[in-house]
Order: sequence, then structure tokens, then C-alpha cells
Amino acid sequence: MAAGLRLGVLPLHLAYQAEPVVRRGLGTVLRLTAVASSLVLLARLPQNAFTGSWPLALQTFVLLTAVYAGWKWLTGADALSARPYWLIGMSALALAAALRNNPLGAAAWGVALILVGGATFLYSARAPWLTRVLTLVALAALGLPFTLTATGWQGALPWFLWPLAILAQMLLLAGVARHLLSPGESPWSDLPQGLRAAYLAGLAIFPLLAVLIGLWGWAGALQLGVWGAGLMALVSSLALLGFFRRFSEFSLPVTRLSGLTHGQETLMAGLGSLYRTLRAVTEFISGLLEGDGGLLWTLFLLVLFILIFQGR
Repeated sequence: MAAGLRLGVLPLHLAYQAEPVVRRGLGTVLRLTAVASSLVLLARLPQNAFTGSWPLALQTFVLLTAVYAGWKWLTGADALSARPYWLIGMSALALAAALRNNPLGAAAWGVALILVGGATFLYSARAPWLTRVLTLVALAALGLPFTLTATGWQGALPWFLWPLAILAQMLLLAGVARHLLSPGESPWSDLPQGLRAAYLAGLAIFPLLAVLIGLWGWAGALQLGVWGAGLMALVSSLALLGFFRRFSEFSLPVTRLSGLTHGQETLMAGLGSLYRTLRAVTEFISGLLEGDGGLLWTLFLLVLFILIFQGR
């Protein structure tokens, strides 16, 4: 629950109300570091940490959150403005894996969040060949067996949750491809000659690590996984992306469908107001007990509780 709250998954909320001034460089580092510190906890959980029926209910809410975040990520104006929803969506998949007693899957989704997201957010000067390489590596790492997220769907998942799981992965995949293929801040030709080698070297770390981690170095390497789910999400995301790019009039239904999520955002705003009210009441009571008359209030409450229990 603590990790879910910190990641903005349970309940669904934006962990940060404002983006930093330095959005692409330092802002990306700050956001990814904060999320990684919480995902480490999920990857370190014991194999059978969750038992009973309550993890199933949590998985349902978590996957619904992933679908919502995936849609907002896909339809965002650009990668940086939609970045919070990428973090929430991928964190939700990691949390769902942890609830299925699959710490390897939680680690896989967490590493994919950082590597694929880092490449997407830091890719500002665009070159056609580099765009194709990053897009292919990102789609492969998020959808194919023997890659980074092959262990993501291992563990017992009820049949009625599979459509939500595949839909969430499909939306996140399509969003990655859409944002990578969209125009960046500047073309490759505008980048100074002296910076091109450093820019390429820094950006190449992300796809190289994504490929390497899928093949070697940990217990989740070279795993077949639930290959059908990943392949289905990959194929459907490519179809959705093609539809997105083929029909420009699709922007109208996108706007309408995005309006359907306003109710959920209103609900979360109401829950946030309730939380702030309860916090104010708690701080008021704490101030009474810790103030000058705190001892008298403590004795009064103690006597009151004794009288209540004696009456029973």
C-alpha cells in the first residue's frame, strides 16, 4: 500500500502537482529517481508475500488504473506533458506483478519504466534512423519473449483480468511508439557537431541496457514468459498506432473519450479534499494533546475511556 500511494497508483493520483522548470534533463532524472526508489521495494518482496482474496481486488483496481494511465499517455500532447501517466501506468503493471507474487515481473516493469521512459523523455534532437532504432528496441523490450519484460505476466492472473492487462500494455506500447515517432524539439541537423557524439553515447545507453538485461545478468534474463500476452499487446498496439496515424479525424473521438475520464479525476479530487480535511482534524487534535493543556486533555480522555469501558 505504501508503494502504491507513493507511485500514485493506489489511489490513482498525480504524485506531483507541477512539473519542474528543467523538464527534459534534470526533471526526467528527478521523476525517474523518485519512482525507482519505490519500485525497489516491490522487487525485493518475498515470493509468497500476498495470500488470500484481497490481492485480487487490488489487482483489479491497479489494472484499471494502468488502462486509464495508458490512455492518457497515448493521447497526451507530447511525451513530457504525458510523463506522469507513463510513470503511473508502468508502476501499476509492476505493482500488479508484485500482487501476483512475481517480484521478477515487478523488477522487469520497473526497469522498463526507467530505460524506455528515459530514452523517450531525453530524445529531443530527432534523426530518422535513430527514431527507428529507439522505437524498435522499445517495442521489442515491452512486448517480445526473451526480452526485458518477458517475466512481466508470470504468476496467477484470473481470466477476466487478462483483457485489462493486455489493454493496458497495448496502450502504453502505442503511446511509446507515438511519442518517439512524433517531431521532437529540433532536428538532428540543428545539433552542434561537437555534441552529436556525446548525445548519441548518452542516448545509446538506454537501448543497449534494455537489450543486455533481457539476455544476461539476472534471473529474469532469457525467459519465454507468457509470450502470447506480450505478442498480442504488441500487434494490437501497432494496429492502434497505424489507425492513429492514418486517420487525422481520430482526434475528435480522442477528445470525447478523454472527457469520460473527467469523472474519475473529479472523484480523486474529492478524495483528496477528504484526506486534507481528516489531516487538518488530526493535526488539531494533536495540537491539543501536545500543547500547554495536553496533560489535562490526556487525563480527561483516559477517564472518559475508563467510564465507557466500565459502562459495558
